[in-house]
Amino acid sequence: MTLQQWIEQAEATEGERYLEARAQVAAGGEPALALLHELCSPAQPWRTARTAEMLISFLQDGKLRHTLEARLRGRFAPGVGPPISGAWDATDRGREIAALGAGALPPVLEALTRTHAFQNEVEREALFAALLHLADPRAVPPLLEMLGSDRPEPVRYLAAHTLGRLRTREAAAPLAALAADDGAELALRRKALVALLWIGDRAALERLLESSPADLRADVAAALDVL
Repeated sequence: MTLQQWIEQAEATEGERYLEARAQVAAGGEPALALLHELCSPAQPWRTARTAEMLISFLQDGKLRHTLEARLRGRFAPGVGPPISGAWDATDRGREIAALGAGALPPVLEALTRTHAFQNEVEREALFAALLHLADPRAVPPLLEMLGSDRPEPVRYLAAHTLGRLRTREAAAPLAALAADDGAELALRRKALVALLWIGDRAALERLLESSPADLRADVAAALDVL
C-alpha cells in the first residue's frame, strides 16, 4: 500500500487496523510528515484534517502524549498527592489534560475515536471532560458523530453532555432527534433534552414537544417553561 492509502486507512478505521496504519505512516518518515501537514488544511474534510493531526501528534509530540497519559491515569506532577478520596476524579483529570493546551486535542480525540486508549469509565469521562475544558471547535464534528446510534450508549451520553455544556448550536437538531428516538434508553434521551436546554434552542424544543413520545413530553414541556 502507498503512504496515501495508509493514511486513508487510518482515517476510516479504529482499533487494531488504525494502529497498523499509524505504524506504517510513522515508518514513512519526513515524506509522511510533509503530506500530513498538507492534509491539515481547513480546505480538507474534517475527518481527514483531524486524522492528520492525530498522526502528526503521534510522530512529533511524544513528551506531551506521555504527560497526557499520566494525567489520564490520575498521575499528576511530582509532589502532588491524591485527594482524600484516594484518586483524582474524571473532572480533575480532564482539567489537567486540558491544561496541556491545544496540542492535547489530537491525542484526546484519537483515544476516544481511534485507539480507545482508556482503561475504565473514569478515564473515558476524563477525556470528554478535557474536550469540555479545551472548548476547541475542531472537536465539534467528532462529537456530533459520537451521537450516532452506532456508538455505545455511554459515548452518546457523554457526547450529548459535552455538546450541551459547550452550547453548540449545530448540535440542536441531532440532539432533538436523539431525544425523540424511542429506541434509545430514556436516560440518554433525557440527557439530550438537558443538552438542548443548555444550548437554549427554544424552537428545537417546541418541535420536540410535537414529536416526542409520551414518556418524554412532560420533561420537554418543563424545559420550555424554564426558557
